[in-house]
Amino acid sequence: MAPTPSSRVPHLLLATLLACALASGSHRVASAAPSGRASTPQREAHRNPMARLAVESTVVDPIAGLKLEANTSRIASSGQVVEVRFCCLAFPWVDDFVAIYAPADADPGKTAPVKVRFATEAEGYLATGSGTLRFQLFNHRTSVRIALLRGGWEHPRVVAWGPEVAVENVNEPLQGHLHLTGDNTEMLVQWVTKDQGSPVVKWGLSSGDHKFQASAKTTTYTRNDMCGGHAATVGWIDPGLFHTAVMTGLEPGRRYYYTYGDEVYGFSEESSFLAAPTVGPNTSVNFLAIADLGQAEEDGSTEPWQYRASLNTTRWLTQEVAKKEYQLLVHNGDISYAMGFVPQWDHYFEQMKPIITRVPYM
Repeated sequence: MAPTPSSRVPHLLLATLLACALASGSHRVASAAPSGRASTPQREAHRNPMARLAVESTVVDPIAGLKLEANTSRIASSGQVVEVRFCCLAFPWVDDFVAIYAPADADPGKTAPVKVRFATEAEGYLATGSGTLRFQLFNHRTSVRIALLRGGWEHPRVVAWGPEVAVENVNEPLQGHLHLTGDNTEMLVQWVTKDQGSPVVKWGLSSGDHKFQASAKTTTYTRNDMCGGHAATVGWIDPGLFHTAVMTGLEPGRRYYYTYGDEVYGFSEESSFLAAPTVGPNTSVNFLAIADLGQAEEDGSTEPWQYRASLNTTRWLTQEVAKKEYQLLVHNGDISYAMGFVPQWDHYFEQMKPIITRVPYM
């Protein structure tokens, strides 16, 4: 393993929380917490702020005269920044917030928002009842809708609906990541789209020259597959279809260039990777190791209790894989802390994309 500067070790090997980030959350933990320890719902609320929002208590109670606008009606690709403007709320308060719902026709009393920002983050809001916030919108394979809410997270009321923001390509290849198969002449890649299409991966030894091709197999999961908790209720969103393809005939240790997607729906940006090394006593391997890695929003959404340090981790990992030829990233448990809020897997993989499209993620 390549040595890592000691100053970076705390960031590359996070060990701040011990939470299982399986899609169903922590609802299998015994309901009776020992004396002096937080209950399961309290622990979930600490690990994921969405667990604090009283979704099922949300009501729609419009206030006349409010304005809620966006500077665009569609995003061209996942991660595009959108400005949201809101105006003319009388008696603004510290717990007013702006939320993004997906899909656009989601019932706010049955579906948690995919993003939340407090209105007070907008300059001058408490003095004017107006402001502007910037949201980085991810492609959830569906349109989203903006809402302004009052009553805080315990008694949320939708007081204004804003516009829908559509996705230009719901079949944009998302969540791309590499994976070893156990055969050093192979590399697996997986990605997500809304529809089936004819998913393939293309690769070759030179940038832009993808003369080899392999078809992908497709699967997904449903709400009924969840173990209960938020993932089966307010945290659910259609996760899309998962495509898995294997690049074969690779020469160990060589760099390959690849892209994945569909001839009709479009392909991902080209990325590259080093094939697995040769097997033998004289072979060296450069790899990175992380653990307990959460996620955080570049736009500041879904604060507080978000894991801002994870952004530093992924930035440093991105720098590492860009300057040195790593062949593996080992993630030793506790991933994402989505805690049953399915859209946050889109956010997590977007955060990890610059790394795990270049280095197999195990």
